[in-house]
Amino acid sequence: MNITNLQAYLKSSTDVPHFQFELVQCSPTYFILFLDITPRKDLVLYPNYLKTFYEEAQLETLRQRLEQVPETKPYLSSSLYFRGVVSPTGILVSIKCEEVGGTDRCEEIIREHVSPIAHDVMVIWLEKYFSGATVGVTERAELEKRDLLVKTRAIEMDLSSSLPLQFGQEVANRVLDVIKGVFGA
Repeated sequence: MNITNLQAYLKSSTDVPHFQFELVQCSPTYFILFLDITPRKDLVLYPNYLKTFYEEAQLETLRQRLEQVPETKPYLSSSLYFRGVVSPTGILVSIKCEEVGGTDRCEEIIREHVSPIAHDVMVIWLEKYFSGATVGVTERAELEKRDLLVKTRAIEMDLSSSLPLQFGQEVANRVLDVIKGVFGA
């Protein structure tokens, strides 16, 4: 299994969402893609946050564009926690290509569809980041608390299970200890 993962967590001085990109190659012809700017506020309690970062950004059109590719299907994570953290415009799809010629087709899908959409999401995120306003002290404390919970859970769910497979338990434990120390987890 090959995993490409990019996560950008922001400081609590802004409420701009975090950026998440993960492409998991389960086989030469089967991939799982997660691409999102993950909310840092409850979208029901903060409808203006939903409007600013998701509706006005037209992220939904990018998600729909990828769903037009016949080899993609929506991917439903078995983790209820994960499904609760993802934004309503988050892209979570599986890409399955036929065995015969499938590797070439998967590479084409990633090059011609996934890459440009990931680029567009990253540009939208950067525009929101550079135009984002700073938040007050009270709101900053709330963001710090929420971010710590999300980061801690990500370490538990993702890294604790994937690092031992990639590097062995001893190396994984050392890396996880450092990461937990940095995040205060």
